[in-house]
Amino acid sequence: MHEKTDVKSYLRYIQRWTDAIDEQRYEDALSTLNEGLQYADEGENAPFYAHFRELKELTQSWLSQMSNEPGASKSRQLNNYKEGISCSFCGKTNGNVSTMVAGPSVYVCDQCIERYSQVITRIEVPEVRDKSDAKREETVRCSFCGKMTGEVGKLIAGIGAFICGECTVICAQIVDAMRAQKS
Repeated sequence: MHEKTDVKSYLRYIQRWTDAIDEQRYEDALSTLNEGLQYADEGENAPFYAHFRELKELTQSWLSQMSNEPGASKSRQLNNYKEGISCSFCGKTNGNVSTMVAGPSVYVCDQCIERYSQVITRIEVPEVRDKSDAKREETVRCSFCGKMTGEVGKLIAGIGAFICGECTVICAQIVDAMRAQKS
């Protein structure tokens, strides 16, 4: 039950951030992310913390980019920036998917999350056969939470990123919450 409460709280922060961005209240969006970072830090929840941190960096980047484009409206500048985002797993752009979830310098679309949610439970973790395999295993990390293969057991590789089962579940919950709001 505690884990479900954590996810619900996490999703409330994400929803508040989304609402603030949609309403062009960027300072409120940053404030919400700062609260989310404190919440995740106190709960020692690395995936939530990493996601809040990435959203904060993304929001700050949007604001910085908008201030460097005089003459265009903030909403047009933000939409142009959002359109340039692509999924780190399949390469589809933000305009070609329903929802994009941001991680630390990576993104995953709702379509990949659906596919990975079904696949992650069926993946067999291969046995390490020699030292070169062991060395490779030590360097492969989830692009969202930063945990190594040995800590999570299973990682799915994309074009330029990896995602573990725990982060796949969290991203699926975010996608579900965003779909529920759109309904």
